[in-house]
Amino acid sequence: MTDIAGLGVSRSELLSSLLGGIPFVLAAGMSLRGWRLSLTALGLSVVLIGAGVVVLRQESPEEFEARLAAANVNRETTYVVSIPGYRPNGGRDYGRGLGDAGFLPENPDAIPPDRHITITAYNRLMVGEKMCGQPSAQDSRLTWGSCTAESGGLVYRNNEIVHGYQVPVGRRHVTVVGTPSVDHDLLRATALNLHLATNRELGAAHEQTGDYYAARIPGYAGQPTGIPAGMIYLPLDRTGIGAQSVAIQLYVTYADGEDVCFRATECTPDGAGLTYVRHEDTHGYAMRRGEVNVLVLGGLRTGKTPLRQATLNARPVTEEELRRALPPATTASHRRPLLPMVADVLNLHGRFEFDMSWHPEPDGVPLSPPN
Repeated sequence: MTDIAGLGVSRSELLSSLLGGIPFVLAAGMSLRGWRLSLTALGLSVVLIGAGVVVLRQESPEEFEARLAAANVNRETTYVVSIPGYRPNGGRDYGRGLGDAGFLPENPDAIPPDRHITITAYNRLMVGEKMCGQPSAQDSRLTWGSCTAESGGLVYRNNEIVHGYQVPVGRRHVTVVGTPSVDHDLLRATALNLHLATNRELGAAHEQTGDYYAARIPGYAGQPTGIPAGMIYLPLDRTGIGAQSVAIQLYVTYADGEDVCFRATECTPDGAGLTYVRHEDTHGYAMRRGEVNVLVLGGLRTGKTPLRQATLNARPVTEEELRRALPPATTASHRRPLLPMVADVLNLHGRFEFDMSWHPEPDGVPLSPPN
C-alpha cells in the first residue's frame, strides 16, 4: 500500500519491519483491559484503515493508461484552449471552458441563420395529396404547411422548416426550396428561371441525366448533390452557412511531412511563428510546436484576432485535466469496500459483533456490500 502511495517503504528493511508490526500492536491494544486503551487502539485502527482505503482507491499509472487507450487519446496531440466568448462544443469536459476540438459562441443569438437553396426534380406525385390545388411531389420537403396561389400559376408553400415552390417541367416536378432566412422573392425569381443544368454547372464529376435543373441566383454559387440528384446553392461570401460560419475548430497533428498550406487559397507568415491560412469556407492560423502543428480554423464570420490568440494559447493537456475528462474505467474494481474492513477490525477477539460479510463479484457486476 505504501508503494502505491509513492512512499517506497518496502525498499527499506528497517521501515518494513517497524511499520509492518503496527497492525499487530493495534490489534493487541484492543485486547487490553480498560476501555480507554481499547477505544484508543480501535480509533487508530479505523484511521489506519481509512487512510489505506484512500491510497488503494487512487488510480494507478497502468489504470490511467488503460483509460487513455480506451478513449483513443494520444497525449502528444491532445491540446486544450479556452476562447473568450466561446464554449466547447461536444468532446471531453475539461472544465473552465477548456476544449480540445470544436467551439461555438456562448450566445446563441451570435449564430447566424443558415441560408441555402436546393433545386430538386421528382418523377412521382403523392396520390390524393394537393396544396392549393397543386399535386405534391412524392418525397418532396414541401408537402405540408401553408400555401398561397400566386400569379403565373405558381403556388408558394411554407412550413416551419423550409419554404419555396414546386414547378412542373415536362414530366418532372421541380422544387425550389430555401431555408427560412432566404428571401421569398428570390425563391420566386428562381422558380421562374429554371433550366436543365449545363455541363459547366455540373462539373466534370457529374453527367446530365435529365434530373439536374439549375438557375442563375444572384449572390449564390451552385454545385450538384447526390441522392436525390439536384443542385444546392450557397452564398458566395460563405458567411451565410449557419453555425459553420462562426464555429472554431482546434486541430493538432504531427508536423513531419505535413504541409499546412495544402489546398489553402492564402498562406502567409504572420509573425510569432504563426502562419495565416485561408480556405474556401474557413480561415485561421497554424503554428509549429515541437513535433506537432497546432491549427485553429474558424468560419469566415470569425475575426482574425480570436483565432490568432487561440493558436498562441493552445497548450498540451495536463494529466489532471485528462483524469477529469476521460470516462471511468469500464471494468469493476475488486478493491474491498471500507465498511467490511472496519467491521473486521471491530470483530477482533470477539469484543464487538458485526455481520458485514462481503465477497467480490464477477467482472461486469457492480460491487457492493450485501443488503
